[in-house]
Amino acid sequence: MEKATTQALQNGRTVILADGDFPSHPEPLAYWAASERVVCCDGAASQAVARGVEPVAVVGDGDSISPALRDRLGARWVCDPGQDDNDLAKAFRYCLTRGWRRLAILGATGRREDHTLGNLSLLADFQAEADVVLATDTGLFTHTRVMSNSRHARDSRFRYLLSIRGCRSGHAASNTRSMAAA
Repeated sequence: MEKATTQALQNGRTVILADGDFPSHPEPLAYWAASERVVCCDGAASQAVARGVEPVAVVGDGDSISPALRDRLGARWVCDPGQDDNDLAKAFRYCLTRGWRRLAILGATGRREDHTLGNLSLLADFQAEADVVLATDTGLFTHTRVMSNSRHARDSRFRYLLSIRGCRSGHAASNTRSMAAA
């Protein structure tokens, strides 16, 4: 992908920082640098602050944030005690209520496999409501509706494609995998 096109895709996005591994690869870091604003899941707030970024909001149930940081955030702390959704889904909904629909999710992988899989599976729900990319050190994940003229459209089990573009190799390889709709 050309540099100008990549920058256009990154600019003007709200970054949602989840409490996984903070990225080190230039592609996800470019989303961080070009972000218009940062919204953190509660456990990721300390990562943002340690990097000199004051999030516009920190959203979660409060189980992964220190009382001192919670107090420091004041009105930027958004407590959502519900246990039906994870903190990433709560932060996503917070962004939608503010009208922020160009989103880049960072830190959604790396620490726990169950959280990684859960976060990746949320892309189908998120993509129906916003323009979302989940950026990691190993790939950029997007979720796209299958077009009516595609070969997958004939099979009602497949309504979305999970697009994965690798970050690690010297070139940007592109793979598309079919996912059965839930």
